Amino acid sequence: MELTVAGGEPQRFAPGDSWFVKQGTEVEWKF
Repeated sequence: MELTVAGGEPQRFAPGDSWFVKQGTEVEWKF
């Protein structure tokens, strides 16, 4: 899984970990 950060490189996490994508003022959590 990846954590996409605006103006930054995607951060990789171990499978099973939760991650989120921040877009403007919205934060979307993925499981």
